[in-house]
Amino acid sequence: MPAQVHRVRHRDLQTLHALKTLRPDRAYDAVSRDLLLREARLSMKISHPNVASVQTALRLADGRPALIAAWMPFTLSDCLNTQLFSPREIRQAMISILSGLEAVHAAGLVHADIAPDNLLLSREDLKDLKITDFGIALEQGERHADLDLIPAGHSTFSAPEQKAGMVLDGRADLYACGLILTLLLERCKGEGRVQEQLAVFAGHLSQQERKNRPQNASAALRLLMKIDI
Repeated sequence: MPAQVHRVRHRDLQTLHALKTLRPDRAYDAVSRDLLLREARLSMKISHPNVASVQTALRLADGRPALIAAWMPFTLSDCLNTQLFSPREIRQAMISILSGLEAVHAAGLVHADIAPDNLLLSREDLKDLKITDFGIALEQGERHADLDLIPAGHSTFSAPEQKAGMVLDGRADLYACGLILTLLLERCKGEGRVQEQLAVFAGHLSQQERKNRPQNASAALRLLMKIDI
């Protein structure tokens, strides 16, 4: 990967932040620099409690661009490896993800890399999940080929149309959400009606044909809210 993330502490405020910059060997790579700054521009379009947006961009002493965001020490991947979840926790996690995506899509963007590694938490509590890493996000009407990013994203969670190099819309992100919900359900405590409903919802999100998925994150969120705990 051309980028690296560091935990940094503000000297005066003593607050922790994430600093994302290029590896030293990519310091003068014009394409990598442009893509990192593009990520900042896209991310800063969004202000939502479930999106870990870039707070500011700066330039390091050696000339590398750097992005500053809130420091969140856990990812959903960490939780999937260590925890079991109640149906209520799983539903809340999906509400958080879809609410964040609703804001992403409202800004005219497709995240295109929704995966457990890109869902952050400040503590091991699924209520505060935040979407991060807009490195391969697209504006509506773009393809990754337009940015010379092939292949792009976590392939396990990439929708069929993304793997095919097509122009994407928000339904590509919903496909990834369906796979993430399936992973959460594999770590669910017990069995019952709610788990069955969530499993059906996961299948709806992760349909191979995008026309068979919900139209957007708002529609998906409305369907999820109908599943009563």
